[in-house]
Amino acid sequence: MLPDRRLVFLPFCAAGSAPGRVLLVLLWLSMTAGPGTGCGRKGPVLIPVTGLVLLDGKPLPATVVEFEQASGLNMATGITGDDGRFALTTYKIGAGATPGMHRVQVSCRVSDSPGTTVWLTPKHYGSFETSGLTAEVSPTQHAFTFDLKSRALPARR
Repeated sequence: MLPDRRLVFLPFCAAGSAPGRVLLVLLWLSMTAGPGTGCGRKGPVLIPVTGLVLLDGKPLPATVVEFEQASGLNMATGITGDDGRFALTTYKIGAGATPGMHRVQVSCRVSDSPGTTVWLTPKHYGSFETSGLTAEVSPTQHAFTFDLKSRALPARR
């Protein structure tokens, strides 16, 4: 029996067309002969990372959370649910992030028309360079809360 991840390719086989069979073989080879074969390396160590994103103390849904190591090589990404909670994905869904210090960026934005972006989070949180957010991932520290603050509007006189 094939592992579950390969069942998705069975419709190509059922189609019976030559291009479908070629595609099936290429996809199967990419899954079985991909990274980690031949050299004995299994990839970087990953630690499951979860967290919560709040804006002014309230859960922030549909928000992208990204962790980046200083090397810039290993990025992990998650998207918050309705309750503001997220789980990071690197190479496999929910696998987490590599251990060590990470810069963090958090953004929620929409395009209301071509070329126009509306930020639902303060824009400075949407960049590693300006967010000011960091996280040290380790086996004992793998759950994080980011309570973002809205920019205060100037007082009207």
